[in-house]
Amino acid sequence: MTAVLYVVLVALGVNAAQALPRRSSGLVGGALLWLAVAVPSTVQLAAPGLLDALERDPDLIEDGELWRLLTSAFVQDGGVPGTLFNLTVLGVVVVTCGRVWGVARLWLLFLVGAVGCNLLDVAFLGSTGAGNSMATFTIAAATVALAVRRGDGRRAGVVRLVVLLAVGAILLVARDHHGFSVLLGVPLGLVLSPVSRRSRTAAEG
Repeated sequence: MTAVLYVVLVALGVNAAQALPRRSSGLVGGALLWLAVAVPSTVQLAAPGLLDALERDPDLIEDGELWRLLTSAFVQDGGVPGTLFNLTVLGVVVVTCGRVWGVARLWLLFLVGAVGCNLLDVAFLGSTGAGNSMATFTIAAATVALAVRRGDGRRAGVVRLVVLLAVGAILLVARDHHGFSVLLGVPLGLVLSPVSRRSRTAAEG
């Protein structure tokens, strides 16, 4: 069931991205982000010690190893299958949603999503692990919220947002930390709206 919810969450973000203007710079930023995650995740398969050094560990974080809140998003705890899944989903999201946000906002969403979701996990669930999925889902959730704010296909946008919130609520009730991605992604999508060319021209005029 949770795997189905993950697919629905990503599909909502990808669908929302189709209704929004795209930025060519987002493709470059997305490729760099994917490589930044893919390289250490691949190296970690041959050097498992890297996972131990970078993963989210509540006890070590409380002892001062705060970098794990971020670095855990750049390695994977699911072995080869988990790594392939997470990198594939990240690739889909950055190619579609990434081009909506542009380089700076795309990276900001990923980094804030990683640190924010890991903080919430440590505070409420206390689980040990790693992976880029929470940060990736934050980007998808933010894109759904952005489509509503921009008013592109308003009725469809509201439906997507309602379904997204339902998915997030189910995940949170199930104590699945991916629900934190919706909790963070929606407000981020409403706040970090890129300025459209039309809006910029009107403001300058």
